[in-house]
Amino acid sequence: MPQDAFAINRHTVLVTNDDGLSSGGLIALARALIHHGFDVVVAAPDSDMSGASAAIGPVSTHVNLRRASIPGLDAPAFAIAAPPAMIVIAGLSGAFGVRPDLVASGVNAGVNLGRAVLHSGTVGAALTAHNLGVTAVAVSVEPGGDFDIAAEHGVRALQDALERRDASISNVNVPKRATTTSRSSASSAPGPNTCGKCAGEMRPSMTLASVTASGPPRR
Repeated sequence: MPQDAFAINRHTVLVTNDDGLSSGGLIALARALIHHGFDVVVAAPDSDMSGASAAIGPVSTHVNLRRASIPGLDAPAFAIAAPPAMIVIAGLSGAFGVRPDLVASGVNAGVNLGRAVLHSGTVGAALTAHNLGVTAVAVSVEPGGDFDIAAEHGVRALQDALERRDASISNVNVPKRATTTSRSSASSAPGPNTCGKCAGEMRPSMTLASVTASGPPRR
């Protein structure tokens, strides 16, 4: 299959996070998706919402929203006074234009493994999308890792999900030693709550796809 053949239909991806619109990880993920042929809409909290999990409140009849411009990124962008899960709900309701086909959350600075996924706004956004029947990926990188490399692994996970043609969720945790050529592996088995070698397995109450990128040290 030609590279990115699945993207010929120009899938639209809602890119969000819990760190806010100015996050380098968010920009890296949006840039990687555009590079691989996706249409992108960026919508992220207007402030740091780390630890928001899948919260949607405080609920209000009015949510502040402003158009934003991200230097070097040719995609519509919005700053929202809401946690990432609410942003996903709004996006899938058409609040930012065309209803997205997919959701990508991250890249989070710090891995989301084990019980920590219960509190992660990065994972919470992806869980919310999946709950609404939309394929989603949450991408995180070990402290000291490279956002661009992590974003590439996140895009690959989204590609794999599209090829499977099922509404799934992937939690991608990338160790700092990873490279763009590192292999990824998937597992739905429960795993540890510590990073270690960034085993990447998750321990939620529902079965989620888990993807781990590993490889030799970057030089």
